[in-house]
Amino acid sequence: AYDEPYCVNDVYLANDYYNRDPETFDRQMIIPHLTKVSRAKLKRMKQSVRITSADLTVARYMGIPVNAPVAEVRRLITNRKDEIVFYSTGLYRGDLVVFNTTIDVPG
Repeated sequence: AYDEPYCVNDVYLANDYYNRDPETFDRQMIIPHLTKVSRAKLKRMKQSVRITSADLTVARYMGIPVNAPVAEVRRLITNRKDEIVFYSTGLYRGDLVVFNTTIDVPG
């Protein structure tokens, strides 16, 4: 287990989903629990990642230097009606971010 702060998140979760189990949403990772309570009514998750730098507030929360590299991760989840049910912006310590990619070589 990692004992240091590793991210700062700003999260929107639609009330009709949150109200199904507020105690769990307040204590656990949101996306895995959202998939359980949604009863397969989610359609799509879009995610973007951008490397940026920590401002004063983020640096203080995470205990890192101002302007240290951080990964800004934005996630948007829609339901089958194309309504936004979840949106978040997370800033993650740059020294903990790893990108793994598998690319099939045509041939």
